[in-house]
Amino acid sequence: MDGQGQGLGARSPKARWARPFDAAAYASEPSGVASIDVGTAAGALIEQIRRIGSGDPCVVVAHSAYGAVATEAAEREPSLFSHLVYVAAFAPTAGMSAAEYVASPQNEGETGTALGRGNPFELGASRLDPADGEHHEAFRTALYADVEKDVAVAAIGLLNPDAPMGWRPRP
Repeated sequence: MDGQGQGLGARSPKARWARPFDAAAYASEPSGVASIDVGTAAGALIEQIRRIGSGDPCVVVAHSAYGAVATEAAEREPSLFSHLVYVAAFAPTAGMSAAEYVASPQNEGETGTALGRGNPFELGASRLDPADGEHHEAFRTALYADVEKDVAVAAIGLLNPDAPMGWRPRP
């Protein structure tokens, strides 16, 4: 799914796979998904829904920063969505990017930002390190608080490390 920056279209930093692992290199390597904006990602999601649903409305579940993308897609092609479910996801308001939302008063008390690696504005993405077992409980609290521990650990292992910071809903 090129153009989404997530799922099978994700691009991991090369430093993620280097051994021995170099945390400083991982936190500073520019993101391969930095140029993906919400419109491109929403277009890719729309095409995927058309393929999977054969044009029929689908239930779409958005997780984390992908809430901004799913919202944009649903606004562009509402006939393809029977329901849109947000799971620990951004439910954006018009004109505010995920990056801007993180710094807004509405986001006060969230626990996910502290899990980031590197400067998202320099990387062009919000970067996590799902392989960092020492932080699995913090990931679970931030994203999967009501999920059994074993299931949460499995879900954490499926997280993509980078979410593009340019995902901005339409004004």
